[in-house]
Amino acid sequence: MSASPEAPTETQRPVTRLRASRSSAGRITFWRRFARHRLAAGGAFVFVLLCLSAVAAGLSPYDPNRTSLLLRYEPPSLAHPFGTDDLGRDELTRVLLGGRLSLAVGIMAMLVSLLIGTTVGAIAGHYGGLVDSLLMRITEMFLAFPDRKSTRLNSSHT
Repeated sequence: MSASPEAPTETQRPVTRLRASRSSAGRITFWRRFARHRLAAGGAFVFVLLCLSAVAAGLSPYDPNRTSLLLRYEPPSLAHPFGTDDLGRDELTRVLLGGRLSLAVGIMAMLVSLLIGTTVGAIAGHYGGLVDSLLMRITEMFLAFPDRKSTRLNSSHT
């Protein structure tokens, strides 16, 4: 009697079950270890909070640029949780939109650096030898220069 391709034999069934239990056990172990690592859990919480705030900026009922001189300097309330500014604009809406813009700039900078770094690394890895050495020296040259922020901070104290 031959076994059909649809019906697994008795020796195959435990292997399939064992694989399924290993993968689900691996996921459970991963989440337990992740939850115990406070820094990772805190970072994940901040990441989710940033993503939610970027989405929530579009859901605000207030126009961030609409002025209302009658609502100038309103204190925090249910209608305006962060209050209003000197032109009567809702501060929470403006903070959320500013956060969205900052996230977009940061993500774009990361993508550009990822593209440049991957391209340089791929070229260096593919050709090797002299090309690799030349590209690495150019990369080290960029790393040798201090960034503008630390230069400004150090020069202001002299």
